[in-house]
Amino acid sequence: MDNGNDIEKTVDDWCDRGRELFQAGNYAQACNAFDRAVSCNPRCGDAYFGRGVCRYKLKRYRLARSDFNAATLMGCETGQLWSKFDRMSPEEEENGEKA
Repeated sequence: MDNGNDIEKTVDDWCDRGRELFQAGNYAQACNAFDRAVSCNPRCGDAYFGRGVCRYKLKRYRLARSDFNAATLMGCETGQLWSKFDRMSPEEEENGEKA
């Protein structure tokens, strides 16, 4: 992925890359791409939402919830739906997940 032109990538480029990696099932790498998108524009709700979905797939539920809440604050309508889950998942309760 890193080819020397990464500094020139926009938030949209990073979000697109994150979605591609997510679709391929590479959730950790997709999360990294969405991290880069958030770094490019900390007010991009879509980047927080994408990272939240990746974190959810990686069973990082508290971090996912935080990203969904941030996405909602940034005006991402899809983030509003996902941010509604306010109870820990059974896996989170069982494993005592740390944020």
